[in-house]
Amino acid sequence: MAVIKDLNQYLHWRGNRWHYVRRVPSQYADFDARGMIRNPLKTKSLEVARA
Repeated sequence: MAVIKDLNQYLHWRGNRWHYVRRVPSQYADFDARGMIRNPLKTKSLEVARA
């Protein structure tokens, strides 16, 4: 199981909201052409975004 080194490693501030951002794993790149998965968390609070 992977260990999260930094609690904020997948959180990015875009505009005025937090987003969850991850790369598409290489083994699934043939099925998902997005490259990066960006999911808005609809919050301005870092504590809520971490949860």
